[in-house]
Formats: sequence, C-alpha cells, structure tokens
Amino acid sequence: MRVKYITEPFPYVLIDELYNEWELQELWEEMDYLCNPRRLVVADVNNGSATSHDGELLKFTRCQYLEDVYKNRNHSSILQITEKVFMENKTFFTSNPSWFFSGTSSNVDQHFTQLVYYENNDEYKSHRDCAQFTVLNWFYRKPKKFSGGNLYFEDFDIEIECLNNRTLIFPSVINHAAKPIVMEEKYMGQKYGRFCISQFVSRQF
Repeated sequence: MRVKYITEPFPYVLIDELYNEWELQELWEEMDYLCNPRRLVVADVNNGSATSHDGELLKFTRCQYLEDVYKNRNHSSILQITEKVFMENKTFFTSNPSWFFSGTSSNVDQHFTQLVYYENNDEYKSHRDCAQFTVLNWFYRKPKKFSGGNLYFEDFDIEIECLNNRTLIFPSVINHAAKPIVMEEKYMGQKYGRFCISQFVSRQF
C-alpha cells in the first residue's frame, strides 16, 4: 500500500493498493452481481446525480446507492470492506498534515455508498458532492480495455489518473469531473469498463 498526502493547492489523499487480494475478490464478486441492468440504473436526478444550475444532467453512467439495495449493511461485502478507510487505517486522517482531515476518523457521522459503472462515452461532468468529503475507489479488469476516465479538478487544472485499486479522498466541495471513457464496441456490455465505489461522508462536530 502506498499513501500520498497532498496539502496544496487543496488537501487530498491518494492511496494505491488499499485492498488486498482477498478483499478485491470479494469486491469483484459483488460488483459483478450488481452490474446488471436490473440493478444498476441509468443516472438521473432521482438517484442523486448532480445537475447544472440550468437543470442539465451532468452524469452519464449507470449507478446505484447500495443502501437502497441492502437493508442491512452486513449483507454487503462492499459496504463492509470499504469501511477499511475509516476503521483500520485511521492514520489516513489522524496523521494527515491538513486540518481538514484531522480527527475525522473518530467522528464520522454518516456516509452513503454508490456503485457507478462507466463504459464508452460515459462521463460525469464537473460537479460538487453534497457531503463533507468524498472517497472514490476505482477498479477495472486487467488488461485495461478503455482509455480516459481520469478525475479532473478543473478549478486547479489537476488530473488524477484512474488506476486499478486506487483510492482518492478529497473535500466534497471541490469541483471535480470524471473524463469520458473511450472503449471499443467489442468490449461493451462485458464489464470491462471503469467501476467506481463512491463514499459520501459527513462528520460530527
């Protein structure tokens, strides 16, 4: 596992290889199960997708909030395993040089988790999230069958490469966008795209 703490021009944490092989296997089994037209729905305002000031939909993907799928969080490997960022690795927050993250691990109030899947031409235009901070966990099958999909912070002209088993934590108020996916038609519909497990976190004060 490799961790980078960045403080300027805004604070964020970049973690590579957070999840071990057993955890990845469990995550993939559930992502494969959920990546089905009956379970992942086309993004719209009714499932939390952001819109512009003019009401234009900014998200073009398939997605689902896992809290709407599982009545009990213990029934989901994704919901249990991704708690790792808060529970087992508190140093991501307590050892963070930025005031924004300090003390967060001990007072997380609530968070919601969404699985998002991107294929050819799918993207999420620049937006903010309604939370204190956002955790993005990226996954894709190797060898990689698409290009694009990097995260772009347009206000700072910073682009974060989308790598498999990479986790990014940043303040939700920062504008960010998922760049369009480019994928050959022969790989469409076979779960070769970009998976993102997004966690939207609020905290107590």
